[in-house]
Amino acid sequence: MTDSSDLREAFRELRHRNPALDHEILSTAPRRELATALVGLRRAAGLTRDEIATALAKDHADISRVESTAGELDLELLAGYIDVCRARLEGLGKPPSMPTDPE
Repeated sequence: MTDSSDLREAFRELRHRNPALDHEILSTAPRRELATALVGLRRAAGLTRDEIATALAKDHADISRVESTAGELDLELLAGYIDVCRARLEGLGKPPSMPTDPE
């Protein structure tokens, strides 16, 4: 069985040999990070995709798309998603942690 360091090295080599792949990976990194953060926010709020979809009168597929890198990002849906999660967290007495201004 291959350990994770071998896989990372093989992936690094593949990216090195294929600049187009490397560019694609780098260009989607911010969207992947956003998707990961959204899933974490939803889970912290104790919500399912279906619950968010119902609250926003959207389909499960719409919520899945927001939590992935597929398609264009719908900013209105994103804002609604965050509002639903924030409302749940505030109701649970667990407001989401926000960055603080260092000043």
